Amino acid sequence: MVRIYGARFGLYEKQQHTEGSVVNNSGVYTYEYVLRDHLGNTRVTFNANSTGILVVSDIKQINSYYPFGLNMEGPGFGAGGANKYQYNGIELNTDFGLNINTAFFRGYDPAVGRWWQVDPKPNYGESMYSGMGNNPVRYNDMLGDTIRGNNEQSAQRLLNILFRTFARETPGGMSMASLFKLGNDGKTFSSIKRGDFRRATQGLTKEQKQLAKGYMNAVNDNVVHAVEVAKRGGKISENSRGNVESYQGDGGFKSIIAADDAMGGGFSNNYLWDGNIAKTDGSNTYSLIVLDSKSGYTPEELSAHEVIGHGGNKGMNTSENAINAIQTSNIFYKAMGINKSRGFDATHSDPSGQSNRHGTPPNMALDIWEQ
Repeated sequence: MVRIYGARFGLYEKQQHTEGSVVNNSGVYTYEYVLRDHLGNTRVTFNANSTGILVVSDIKQINSYYPFGLNMEGPGFGAGGANKYQYNGIELNTDFGLNINTAFFRGYDPAVGRWWQVDPKPNYGESMYSGMGNNPVRYNDMLGDTIRGNNEQSAQRLLNILFRTFARETPGGMSMASLFKLGNDGKTFSSIKRGDFRRATQGLTKEQKQLAKGYMNAVNDNVVHAVEVAKRGGKISENSRGNVESYQGDGGFKSIIAADDAMGGGFSNNYLWDGNIAKTDGSNTYSLIVLDSKSGYTPEELSAHEVIGHGGNKGMNTSENAINAIQTSNIFYKAMGINKSRGFDATHSDPSGQSNRHGTPPNMALDIWEQ
């Protein structure tokens, strides 16, 4: 979706896109681009030129912020400039002197670091009005949604995987597939209402509902599940290099091929290295899925195994996490009608000795209204 504002007589004055905007000056179109920091905050807005080299005269606006998003004022700063998409990449609304950031779900007041409306997906361990989990140096909240592709290509690939999982492979699953949508940033999945989920899963088998429930919980979670979907011969994206090269602190992998060969199609970290900021508190997760894995696993199974099985059961010890990931794969097989069962292996050991491969992970359990 593109945002158009200042539209009149069928012509737009300014149209936003993922890298900046296009400005219509009486029929003459000017391309503006932005530089953002690791949290998605717009720092520099500049005009394109024919040389491709940025010079001072091309810079239209510079933004610097206090931690919770209030613009700093002073020489060289352009808080009141033409580009209103600033802190967290969301629009600054200056109408009537409000000076609030208008996000997709609610309005944010950077002067006090609080939202004006309650969190639509609250974390009951903190205030429903708190901004960025009270840690704006580490977290952002552009839309309030949580599954997020590491880039637009990964997000689109993951969307295609979910479509194939439910619309093509699951009889009657088209309604569920239609609930997965990307937000305005092209990377973040939009939240799913429970009422829509119950209606979309009517007629599905128990295992198909459990699989859908796992994905819905990941989408609606109040933490970030960053997912990268890559090909064996592809390059590691810059904003996920820390996740891949520091995997489990053992030197990690220097290529997608190495990760695929060692981990059998992908892996998940119970932390998220986002740009230059290491989020090691176990709340956020990163998952790598190899589209053309040599492991023999399909992208659809790898997605369920990594995103729901590992990522959706964060905070557990290694044994519990492995058990839930194996259980998720076996629920996936039953949901797809595949006569196959996955057991423990070199990358999924079960030191507890439970060997419970066919239970239901807590994040996939159905409540009485969903069964």
